[in-house]
Amino acid sequence: AMAHCCGEDSCEGDSSLGVRSRAWVRRKTSRDLHVSPISLLVAVVVAALRGFLASPSCHACRAGQVPLAAAQLHGARHHSGGPGPRPEPPLLRAAKARRPRARLRSGAVAVSVAAPAPPLKLPTLLGRIDSLDVLEALRAELFPRNRRPVALDSSPDTWCRGCTIGLTQDYATGEAIPTAATRKRPRLARVLCQACKDLDPDFRFTSIQINLNTRYRMHTDGFDAGPSRMLCCGNFTEGRLWLHNWAEQAWQPFDCRDRWVAFDGREYHMTEPWEGPERYSLVYFTHPAWSSSEHLRPGTRSLLEDLGFPWPRDAADT
Repeated sequence: AMAHCCGEDSCEGDSSLGVRSRAWVRRKTSRDLHVSPISLLVAVVVAALRGFLASPSCHACRAGQVPLAAAQLHGARHHSGGPGPRPEPPLLRAAKARRPRARLRSGAVAVSVAAPAPPLKLPTLLGRIDSLDVLEALRAELFPRNRRPVALDSSPDTWCRGCTIGLTQDYATGEAIPTAATRKRPRLARVLCQACKDLDPDFRFTSIQINLNTRYRMHTDGFDAGPSRMLCCGNFTEGRLWLHNWAEQAWQPFDCRDRWVAFDGREYHMTEPWEGPERYSLVYFTHPAWSSSEHLRPGTRSLLEDLGFPWPRDAADT
């Protein structure tokens, strides 16, 4: 018996009836998959209305206490679907509360484990710094133009500049390597690493983002494996850093000039305009490629540690 092409008894192989049946199936499928432009337009309008009409859950946004660009994110993308850390859903918390605890078997010895130190509440301001040595090292360098899409020039006649020193990833080969700026500026790397270790010796990092006269749009940092440290210095006034706290659903401004701030770069943050010809900002973070030992180019870790980068010991250090 010949195999039927469409599953109907009346269709026999390559007969004319079978050919007509197959053609009918193709036409019917094409009509079913077609979406009219009107239907597509209605779907887009409905989705947009849902985003605009969604009630903002951020108290600071409702009170108008955030920059305009931040307040415009009142939709699901910011308050409900942002990339920052989110609180656990109530059902998940309830399930964890009902989870039975492991019992010690008879004869087992209970071992007392010291409670870990409470995590640092983020964001928070840390100590002040005399930035003269840092400024001297920064002013001795000429940095390339910052071409990140979220980076804005401080004025029409002033380019935003900057670079990354420390660990990065070669996207052509997948290797974790030191940046070219690290090899060109070893003295600067040592000065900046020492400045952070003097204030917070327990903080571990693999990379430092250097920005000169760069005003960032609201964004999140996709290459952070954990919390960051930031310092601003130079000849300027204002130019605060606005940070969003997902747990508290609030925005908060921080004056980082000659002062360290600890924050999570995976939360939304942005820079407000400033007055002055010179504003440096330094962001210390851990690149996620640090833990991929099979992709780490030989000699990379030893080179960065010699320059003063405190390499993370394990995932708890990030």
